[in-house]
Amino acid sequence: MHNPLTTGIILSLIWVAIRFGLGQFLPPETAMKGGIMTNIFFILMSIFFVFYFSKKRKNFERQSFMEDLKISLKGGIVYVVIISVSIYGYYSLDTSLYDHKIEQFETRLAKTSKEEILKEKNNNPETKNMTSDEFIMKSRENTAAMASPGTQTIFSTLALTVWCLMASILCTYVFRKVLLKQ
Repeated sequence: MHNPLTTGIILSLIWVAIRFGLGQFLPPETAMKGGIMTNIFFILMSIFFVFYFSKKRKNFERQSFMEDLKISLKGGIVYVVIISVSIYGYYSLDTSLYDHKIEQFETRLAKTSKEEILKEKNNNPETKNMTSDEFIMKSRENTAAMASPGTQTIFSTLALTVWCLMASILCTYVFRKVLLKQ
């Protein structure tokens, strides 16, 4: 399990299975939150496995902090790349989250009075000159764009990359100070 590619593939396949399972039995937003929490845990596992087994293979020899950080980042980044592709594929196949977001928008729109729509439209300088129908159409398009698989993938990849960097730094520090006494 010291090979970052093998670790990333195994953990991402497990994540995809868990995410599909959650998507079948839970509401879309709850399943998405479960997928996020699973991703956080699996990034930590990927970093840990790659770092530990790479160090073990080298008999836990001393290296600089940056070398150790590079090893731990390899484990996490490979997972992030594979999961990003998986997330795009998942949201392209399972459109329940997209449909749910559009449905929420339509429900909110049905409950909103004409005065509230005009007030919201007039609060934004960019939409002030639009008609109410144009404003509603633009809002629909924005909601659809934000719920699209591409946008979800971009946000997920960004969040996973930042988490991977922070977790790699933390894991490297903990490993060196606590376990390796360096």
